[in-house]
Amino acid sequence: MNILAIYWTILLVTNPSLKIFIMTEKEEIWRTLREVAENLKRTNETLDRVIEAQKEDKERIDKLLEVQKEQKERLDELLEAQKEQKERLDRLIESQEKDKERINELFELHKQTQMELRELKERQEQTEREIIELREAQKESYKNLTKSISDLNGTWQNYTENIILEGFEYAARKYGLRLIQPAFKPPIRRIKGEDFEIDGIAVGLDFVIVIETKTKPTRKAIKQLESNLKRFLKFYPEYRNYRIYGAIAGIVSSDEIKDLAESKGFFVIKHKDGKDVKILNEKNFKPKDYSKTSLSNNS
Repeated sequence: MNILAIYWTILLVTNPSLKIFIMTEKEEIWRTLREVAENLKRTNETLDRVIEAQKEDKERIDKLLEVQKEQKERLDELLEAQKEQKERLDRLIESQEKDKERINELFELHKQTQMELRELKERQEQTEREIIELREAQKESYKNLTKSISDLNGTWQNYTENIILEGFEYAARKYGLRLIQPAFKPPIRRIKGEDFEIDGIAVGLDFVIVIETKTKPTRKAIKQLESNLKRFLKFYPEYRNYRIYGAIAGIVSSDEIKDLAESKGFFVIKHKDGKDVKILNEKNFKPKDYSKTSLSNNS
């Protein structure tokens, strides 16, 4: 034991009040330390809660940033779409030669405020109305053009029928077919409200040839001729005892259509080189007699 310890021992023995004071202070110190420890524990808990809250706040901030990123991407898409709409509008405006002054005005409107954008919208609506009016005018023009084309086609079809029917007697005689009546276009016949029209008919001693004429014969024309042959005796009963042949005629004819027509047993007639009419079938060609088919369909 050193001198300092001996000194404190003597001091405590000789001065009991000092001992009591020291013990009291010791308890106070421990109490203070416990309070400090308790406060430190609460501080740590508070700090943990703050950290957890900060973590949650960070997650919310991350989510908000992600949403903000998506909104920015969406905004970019909208801006891109708006840019495309603007480009289409510019092209539309440029196509209107009579609106050069308005083009300049619209170009300046892109640099102005929202109020000026509303004015642009009004102008755009006016343009749309003008386009609608233009479309209506175009529809009317197209309708008139279609009618003119239809009239022209009808005139050309009549021309085709006339030159083929006029030249068919010579072509038939040259081919070896004897006609007792030149080819002609009969009027439309009607039975019980049903109309029947054929382009031409040629009559021999014991046969009749039903002619379908087209500028350029097609598969549809061949089908039409087949249909006419099946209905023929219903509207022309006077030819009941005749053989009934079909003939497809035109100015322009392809090998494909010629082969198809011959497979149906039809004569193939062509207005050759703008001069004469010729039957293209070989001399040994045997046409199909549709009289029985026509009888069975109309008996």
